[in-house]
Amino acid sequence: MSLGDFPQSRDEAYQLRPERLKALILAGATSTAEALVERRSIQWREYPQTLRLIDEARTLLNRDPLSIASECHQHEEITVKKLKIDRYWEQAPFPIEVPSSERAALASEAVFSIAPWPELPPGVIEKPPVHPDQIVFASNEFIRDAELKLLSPMSEEDAMSEYLAGGSIVTTYRDDSGTLWLSKFHHKQSVIIFNFRGNSRVTIILLRDDSRDGFYRVLSVEMHGDEFAELWNLFIDSQKGVQKLRRAGMQGMSESPLNPADGDFRTELLPNRIAAGVKDWLQQVMQRQALDWPD
Repeated sequence: MSLGDFPQSRDEAYQLRPERLKALILAGATSTAEALVERRSIQWREYPQTLRLIDEARTLLNRDPLSIASECHQHEEITVKKLKIDRYWEQAPFPIEVPSSERAALASEAVFSIAPWPELPPGVIEKPPVHPDQIVFASNEFIRDAELKLLSPMSEEDAMSEYLAGGSIVTTYRDDSGTLWLSKFHHKQSVIIFNFRGNSRVTIILLRDDSRDGFYRVLSVEMHGDEFAELWNLFIDSQKGVQKLRRAGMQGMSESPLNPADGDFRTELLPNRIAAGVKDWLQQVMQRQALDWPD
């Protein structure tokens, strides 16, 4: 319901994402953001891959809060124009931009009734692909009533232009077995791939390897079953050359040498090619680790 609530609305691992820290800063809760970053830096110190995330978070906290507010206002303008709702939009200040005594009056969302909810015009929300080899592009995704929805669908041409410009896009693809693949490209820095198969879901996180053009490095693979219960989690520590595996009900993580092929993911990361490459890679990793899909 508020900027301050937003960072708490997802799993703890997501709380250091820039948009969540920015929400705390814009809400005037910079001290809360600082405490969160320090707590995570202690909890995650055994995972070298998270050091860049911690460093980026600290860099963000050292910025002028008003410059962050100005930047976010610019993103607001871009977003409402993309969604074609700019004629309905009125800019409001963030709490950090007004004195604390005036925040309730000037920077709080007005209470309004959500019923009846207006019908959306066509082209705002799209369903994921139904037929094999069909690809649907969008600006984002969300789950409502246990169903995946795609926000602001776009053509392949527009999606490629956004991707090549360094923007964020979502692609969805259904393979011959009926499995749905979703890839989130975030400013060419990271890719989050969701694989939906029945009531189960695999989440794969890849980070760009700045030292080698065209390479992404797999950070983690998670398997979730019914109601998003975690079944296993494979964490790849490329710097130490080990992979750590945690299974449901298991205390701690088992550790084994890293297979070189498990760390590197060579791909052009073009929206219409990502699913096939990840599918082959994932099947090989699961076979080596003796990991199964849930029944």
